[in-house]
This record gives sequence, structure tokens and C-alpha cells, in this order.
Amino acid sequence: MNPLDRKIRLLRNFVRNWDGEVVDTDEGLIRLLNKDGTRPPLIWCFNAEHEPAALARALGPDQPLIALRSLNIVSDHNKKAIAEDTEVAQHYVRGLLSHFDLSTCWVGGNCQGATIAVDIARLLLSEGKNVRAYFCLEWTPFMPLPTRCVLLFGETSEHYNPFLRGENPWPQWRCMYESIRCKIIPGGHGTYFRENSVGNLAAVLIEEMSSEERLPVPSLETGPVWSMGPGETILANQTIAVQLTCPDNLSADTKIYALWLPLTPGGIQKTVVHDLRKAQRTCSVSLTAPEEPGNWTLQLFLCRPDDGPLSWQSDLSQVRRAEIVAER
Repeated sequence: MNPLDRKIRLLRNFVRNWDGEVVDTDEGLIRLLNKDGTRPPLIWCFNAEHEPAALARALGPDQPLIALRSLNIVSDHNKKAIAEDTEVAQHYVRGLLSHFDLSTCWVGGNCQGATIAVDIARLLLSEGKNVRAYFCLEWTPFMPLPTRCVLLFGETSEHYNPFLRGENPWPQWRCMYESIRCKIIPGGHGTYFRENSVGNLAAVLIEEMSSEERLPVPSLETGPVWSMGPGETILANQTIAVQLTCPDNLSADTKIYALWLPLTPGGIQKTVVHDLRKAQRTCSVSLTAPEEPGNWTLQLFLCRPDDGPLSWQSDLSQVRRAEIVAER
């Protein structure tokens, strides 16, 4: 049995007793709650059995809720590769697109579910679907998206709430999304779907799903094209000069969002917003390689603060792979 088949079998067992209508009767992974609702659906990736029913009740019968499950317990969170979430998200999206229109929808997830949800949003946006917002509860995302993002943290969640750790993530967040909001809700990690607290979460979601959409920033068909990049082998912490051919007339505040993704299990992504040096149509950016040896991928996204990614579809297709080796 290959690793994905094993995960699917375990996921099927975990969701066997979930509330809602089984949509994919061949696999039994997708549940639909509030099926008679008239609003565009909210796709949510949960961690536990009680969560979908609690959120569906709190949202009300007019809000359809499509429930999926994260890899919580299925894979060891501390040893899981980021690619595992992506692989499961791809599997979910194939099922979703075969059973739902999804021309307009919302996507969200909590904790380990948020890591799959961001890939679901990415894949649906790549398919031309109108993902009106990505909701991220108790997790800090790293993938930029050309849509609105609503980040939710608990007011006593010291491990997950970056503001309780004294951090200032706003400069990076404003480059990652065309619109970004952050809400602090009562409670601590793992408490948000309890009967006495799920209403707080639902109230924020209802408000955000009822708000006026911001007009999307016009997307450039072609973004920066790598003319000279790092080699296939890079020293840890090495400074790398990357040369790019850039679109015309970039504003002075245009940035490059660098996303390093580890291919090894247990690895943690590295993200940095860099200044872009421009000279006519030639641009360059100075990067620093991750300090952890191993195999990595690198993607560069052209961004502007408060507008998010400018050439997302084009940038998404440019992926460089590199082996990071320890300094000699």
C-alpha cells in the first residue's frame, strides 16, 4: 500500500461517524452539512469529529459547510513533510470538483487543517474558482494567495498567537494577500468548537462572509523570469544573488516574497520579504539560503504591500530545487 492510500484509509475511518451527508460515496471523505443552504459553500478542514457539527449549527442552516479532515494523528505532526499536506489537498480537490460547482466559495481550516486548506485554496484559485477568502485559525500561513485572508488567533493561545510572542508579522502578511485581516477571538488553542465558544468563531466567519469584496488587483500575465539563479548545490546561510527579467513599470515599493520549502520530513519553511533592485527591465534580489541542510524548493513571488501577489499564477509555476549543504 502506498503512503497516500494508507492516509486515505485512515482518514476514511476517522470520518466514518461524522455528521452530514456523505458526498463521495466511493471514498466517504467529504461531508456536506446544511445542505439546503442557499449561500456559496464554506469548505473547512477540521481536526476532530465534533467540530463540523458544532460549526454548522453555529453558522445556521443557510450556510452550506463542506467538511474535510486534516492529517491530525494520521501523520506525526513533528515528522510530517509539507508535501504530505499538499498531496492530500490535491486528492480532496479532485473529489470536490467532481461533486460541486465551487465557482464561488470560501475555504478555511484550523491548526493542522489550515495547512491543507491553504493548498485547497491555491488549487481552486489555479482552476479559476472565486475563492472569496481563506480563513486560517490558529496557524501562520506561508503561501501567498491572490485573495483575501482572514487570520484568527485565540486571545490566550500563547503557542499560536504571534502577537503574544511579541512578533510583528504585518509587513510580511501585507505582501502575501491582496487583503489581510486578523481577528483575536476568546479562548485558547483547542477550545473554539466547544458549545460555549463556537459562536464566537461563527460570528467572525459570518461577518467576513457577508462583507463587501475588495476589487482584486489586476494580475500581470507574466511575472519575473529567472535569468540567473542559484545552482543546484548551495551552502547553508550562503548569500545568493538572483537576476530576473521583470515586467515594465514596477512601482518603487514592489517586493519579492521568497518561499523556501523543505522536502525532508519535519522541515520548517523559510519565508522572507526582500527588496527588489530594479534597472530598466532587469531586476535582482539578494537571498540567504536556509541554515538547515537538505533538499529544498525555492519560489519567488512578485508582491506589493497591501496588494499582495502581482503575478501569482506565473510565479507559482517557477520552482527551483536546490540541495543545501553544511558549511565546510
